[in-house]
Amino acid sequence: MKNLSFRNRIAFRFMVATALLVTLVFAAIYGVVYESVYRHIDGDLQAEGNEVLTNLVILNEGFVFASEGEWKEREHTQIEVNPTFVQVVDPHGRIVRKSGNLFQDELQFDSLQTGGRFFNAKLSRAPVRQVQIAIVNAAGAPVGYIILAAPLKDAELVLNNLLAVLAVLFPIIQVVLFWISRLMAGRSILPVENIITTAERITRENLRERMDLPVHQDELYRLSATINQLLDRLEDSLLREKQFTADASHELRTPLSAVMGTLEVLARKPRSVEHYQTRIGESIRELKRMSDLIDRLLMLARYDSEKLKPQLKPVEMRALIGGVVARLADFAAEKKIAIEVHPGPPCAALADAAMTGIIVENILSNALKYARPSTTVEIDIQPHASGVFCRFTDQGPGIDAEKTEAVFGRFYRTDDSRNSAEGGFGLGLSIVRKLADLQGFRINLNSEKGIGTTLEMVIPPAAPTLAPDS
Repeated sequence: MKNLSFRNRIAFRFMVATALLVTLVFAAIYGVVYESVYRHIDGDLQAEGNEVLTNLVILNEGFVFASEGEWKEREHTQIEVNPTFVQVVDPHGRIVRKSGNLFQDELQFDSLQTGGRFFNAKLSRAPVRQVQIAIVNAAGAPVGYIILAAPLKDAELVLNNLLAVLAVLFPIIQVVLFWISRLMAGRSILPVENIITTAERITRENLRERMDLPVHQDELYRLSATINQLLDRLEDSLLREKQFTADASHELRTPLSAVMGTLEVLARKPRSVEHYQTRIGESIRELKRMSDLIDRLLMLARYDSEKLKPQLKPVEMRALIGGVVARLADFAAEKKIAIEVHPGPPCAALADAAMTGIIVENILSNALKYARPSTTVEIDIQPHASGVFCRFTDQGPGIDAEKTEAVFGRFYRTDDSRNSAEGGFGLGLSIVRKLADLQGFRINLNSEKGIGTTLEMVIPPAAPTLAPDS
C-alpha cells in the first residue's frame, strides 16, 4: 500500500468497499432465492400432508383410510419430474402404507419428532426435503405419523447454478470496478497533478506564478486558492525581507562609512588636539546612531520571534505622557516647537508602562522631527468608551492619504531621497505599530498634505479595582 500511487490507493479502497457491499448484496440474493425455493417445497409438502389427513378416519386407537383415490394419484405412483413421496406409519414407526413411487425404499422416521419440522434427508442417496406430521386422536395422543418427502435435485441445481454465477460475477465486478474507479480517480486528481506541476516550477526567484483555479468550487478549488494565498504571503514576506535587508545595510553603511572616512583622514598626518576632539566627537555620534539603530532592529526582531511579552498593568496615562514630554523638552526647545498637553481628568489604562513609554516617545519624536519651527504639537488625553483616547497633532508637512499605512513599514520615509538629514531611521512608527498590536491598542493616522498629521490611539481601560470587604 505504501508504494501504491494515490490513484491506485483510491481505486483499491473503493474496490474493497465495493467488495464488501457486493458480498452483502449477493448473500442477500442467494438467501432470498434459497428461502423462496424451500418455502415453495415446504408449502407443497404441507398441502399434500393436509390432503392425506383429510383422507384418514382417526379412531381412538388408530386410523383407517377413507378413500383409495389419494394413493392412486400419479404423483404418488410414478417417478415424475416433481414427485411427492408419502409414507404412513404407526406410533412405533412400522409402515402402514406408502406411495407406490417409493418402491422398496422407505422414508426416515424419527421417533423423537412430534411433527411439523421440515428437514433435509436422503432417499436412495438422493437429497429430499422431508416433513413428519403427527396423526392425533380426539384426546391429543398420536396414533400414527404421515411422512412426506419431495426431491431436492432441481432445487439444489438452481441454487448451485446461482452460487456459481455469483462466484464468477464477483471477481469480474471487482476488476471492472477497480479500473473504472482508477480512471475516475485519475480524472478527479488531475487538478492535483496540475498543482504539483505548478508547485515544482515555483522557486525563490519565481514566486509570482500561481495555481490555476479549477472550474468547480470544491475542495480542490479551496486547496488551490489557499496555496495561492500562501504564495502571496511568502512573496510579500520575501519582498519585505529583501527590502529590510537592503534598508538595514544602507542605514548601517552610512555611519560606518563616516567613521571609517574620519579615521582614515586622522591617520594620514598629525592634527591638532581640537581637530582630533571634533572628529572623534563626530565618530562617537555616528556610532551612537548606529547603536540606536541596532537596538531598534533587535526590538523588532524580538517582536517578530514572539519573545517580547507585555506586562499589562494599570497605568496613569497623563503621568506617563507627562514624563515623556519632560524628557523631550530640550529637543523640542532646540527645534523651537512647543508641546501642549490639554487638561483633563486622570485616565488609567491597562498597558505595559515601558512599551507604552516607547510608543509615546516615538510618536512625539516623529512629530518634533517633522513639525515646522514655531508651531505647537498638541496632546489630548481623555476617557473613552473603549478605554483611554490619546491624540497627537503636529503642524508638519503632512503626507499623502494613500501613504498613511505605508509609514508604519520599516525604514519608510516620506521623502524619496532616503537621506538622513532628520536623523531618523524610518523605524519609529514601525515600532509603534508592533508594540501597539502587542498590547491591543488601536491606532489611526490622519494626515493632510501641507497642514499636518494627527495620530489617534485608543488604549484598553484598566480593570476596575474591587473595594475591600468592610
